[in-house]
Amino acid sequence: MKPRYQARPRQGVERAVTSIGWVVRDSLDVFAAFVALGLTFTAISLTASPVEVRVGTLRPLSTIPIHEFELIGAGVALSLVLMIGLRKLDLSSLLLSSSFIVFLDLDHLPSALGIAQPIRPAHSLVFLAVLLIILTFFFKKPAKVRLTVVASFFGHLAVDTGTFPLLAPLSYGYYSLASVDLGLFTFAALTALAAGYLGRGQGSLLNPESHTRGAEDSTFALQRLIRSRPRLRTKA
Repeated sequence: MKPRYQARPRQGVERAVTSIGWVVRDSLDVFAAFVALGLTFTAISLTASPVEVRVGTLRPLSTIPIHEFELIGAGVALSLVLMIGLRKLDLSSLLLSSSFIVFLDLDHLPSALGIAQPIRPAHSLVFLAVLLIILTFFFKKPAKVRLTVVASFFGHLAVDTGTFPLLAPLSYGYYSLASVDLGLFTFAALTALAAGYLGRGQGSLLNPESHTRGAEDSTFALQRLIRSRPRLRTKA
């Protein structure tokens, strides 16, 4: 009996590692599309924008850690709101929301390299629309994933400061959203709540159990068969 009890913690750890592995692996296509499109919009801005709008600068280095902490906090908050709508904990929601809201700032890369660029070229409604088209028609992602992206995008705009080219690369006119920060974050939170509600019938956002359920059912059936066999008694 002792080996059986010792095996249970180990099986629990292995199951947790497997679940995390599936979440990370199945998130890669969404994350790759997000990063690739953001860098594409950034590259386009270096050639398609007028020289006079290339005034983007990197924020002071001393303020970057604080800003990133604020973004991560917003991502975690939105994922918690999503889980309220979902009525359960969901690691994939936490992973996607937090990563999207932070890595939208990859469009600052040229400024970090000393290259003149427009301000925040991927902080654009056009970027969001194109990303949603890719996730909907190419990756066939459910509404829960798409709404998580929308919530993360507007959550980022709510936390960020300064001006944004909301129609880039079609137009590089800049808009200030400082007066509607609270409204933007409220909209982001409501969108996250809707994502969770719609996700109730879809299982986990990127459900590792869907990949392993068959193997687990077979294992449990075998265990029941073994336990149902009569045990041979031996004389002392």
